[in-house]
Amino acid sequence: MSRKMVINRLEKDELIYELTIRGVAAGTVEEMRHRLATALHMEKCGDSLRYPDHPFDFAEDGTAVEKTLCSLRNLLTDFQGTKDSNDGLKIQTKISHLLGRLERMEPKDGPQKATKSDLYAQALTLINDFMGKTDDAAKIAGNFPNLPPALAQLETRLAIQSFNANLHGVAHSSMSGGPPPDPTSAGNPANFQNKMVPPHKWNIKKFTGDSKGMSITAFFETIEEHRQARNVPETILLDSGMDLFADKAYQFYKDCRNRVNSWKELVEEFREEYLSAYHMDALFEELQRRTQHSSESIGVYLAVMSSYFKRLMCPMTEDAKLAILLKNLHPFYQERLGDPLPNTIDELRNVCRRIENRRDIINSYVEPLSRRANIIEKDLAYVEVTEDLSALDVAASEPFDNGQQARQVICFRCKAPGHRAIGCAIPKLLKCFGCNREGYTKRNCPSCSSKGNG
Repeated sequence: MSRKMVINRLEKDELIYELTIRGVAAGTVEEMRHRLATALHMEKCGDSLRYPDHPFDFAEDGTAVEKTLCSLRNLLTDFQGTKDSNDGLKIQTKISHLLGRLERMEPKDGPQKATKSDLYAQALTLINDFMGKTDDAAKIAGNFPNLPPALAQLETRLAIQSFNANLHGVAHSSMSGGPPPDPTSAGNPANFQNKMVPPHKWNIKKFTGDSKGMSITAFFETIEEHRQARNVPETILLDSGMDLFADKAYQFYKDCRNRVNSWKELVEEFREEYLSAYHMDALFEELQRRTQHSSESIGVYLAVMSSYFKRLMCPMTEDAKLAILLKNLHPFYQERLGDPLPNTIDELRNVCRRIENRRDIINSYVEPLSRRANIIEKDLAYVEVTEDLSALDVAASEPFDNGQQARQVICFRCKAPGHRAIGCAIPKLLKCFGCNREGYTKRNCPSCSSKGNG
């Protein structure tokens, strides 16, 4: 197991520590990631920064190390993936950060030396647990040569304990007559969520190289998201070309497969083939032209622009990004931002969301009803003011009749006013509805009935 630090897996306090020991000022999380990446690249090339004196005392380092150890224990409790999985990279990054901080701790007396030795022992126990879960047979002392002799002996004891534990598990299964439990089996509930889904079951559109389809950058981003979500190692991706590529792109894949040894090398081959030499310039110009549509919320627009910034493959400062975003905002937001303008992207998102909330309240406004019907408190209802105030006064003095005049009731049977047919004293007369002849119905009418006509 070699030290591996993935900057994107470092938390904010860990980024601040890694920059502080190098004498670099902190900033936003994104800025600190770019600065640390540049510093690590310089160190790898032999042009590292000159480290200042260690700015943390023993107590501060001890508290931070114990916090990292606790975080590692929680991660390792449910860890069942591989070293290259998302959780595996996060654990390796925390281990590298932890050992670096332990090495820089400066004990001044016997108790502090004992504390540091105990912290080293806890770290090695967690490393051994991680290596056992990833089936890594490398020796800890060989990968971390700067450990003191006492801790190297501890590593040997841990290896012996691990071997005895495995041997005890095999003996127990033999005595019970059954096979040993398989922690990686699909029937284990702890591994149900980490079950690998091969690429041929992803149901994604294959890359053909057609300029009208998905770009090569967007395609590989989609593949990486599926790979992490489906718990698929890169070695399987490398041999799954027929599930990922089609047409001419598949022919190019078969040629590359004979020349590359890893998935990352294959990705670089495709990028060189399908991206022009001026791709970054064209992409930056496209980014500058990408304005916000009236139907896009501020959250969606900033997410799209964040993807643009990541695909540039070169770092941009927070101020440069913010300048482009402010220039390309929809006029609805620009008219309402006011002075001073937001200083960060997070502040811009919060201000624009408040503007959106105010717009929703305005759009939901409804004028008060001018009619008093179905209103409980009629004296509190809105009354529409007319120009003829005298007519309003006269109308207010008259009794309210709900806008309807009383209608005279007339009986349709006897044609007399004052009552209805249902209460009429005159007996009901038979009447043919066909010819209006009295004394007959249409059924027995001599004129209208078919039987009568016959």
